[in-house]
Amino acid sequence: MKKNIRENRIPLVRHELIVEILEWAKNDTDTLELLKNSAQNDDDSQIRCAAIQQLLKGWGEKSDLTPLLIDITLNDSFIRKHGAQSNPRLVAIEGLVKYYSHYSGMIDLLQDRCDNDPDKQLREWARQQLGQL
Repeated sequence: MKKNIRENRIPLVRHELIVEILEWAKNDTDTLELLKNSAQNDDDSQIRCAAIQQLLKGWGEKSDLTPLLIDITLNDSFIRKHGAQSNPRLVAIEGLVKYYSHYSGMIDLLQDRCDNDPDKQLREWARQQLGQL
């Protein structure tokens, strides 16, 4: 299954494999590394989103994913082509807020995304989060 995720060139197939991997290999450290790699490096932004969601589902309460989520929030290359697309930067920062709200740089990160993120939906979400603090 893991080999299929790495080698399959069909995005829909990779997406489904990412979504199902926790059912087969949740406690496997190779799964954690595979999901981290997919979250940062897959060519398809929707697969990066699915990998982030699976990381949070499987390890959000068990591991400190803060450095990874910050890196994705600041550096993912997503460019919105239509409104219904999921933004990996937004999925990552939502995970930070949900699982790691104690992160000391949260306000600065949210403010940075308000001011500098190229995606309007993420800027608006970050502005709303700042208003709730």
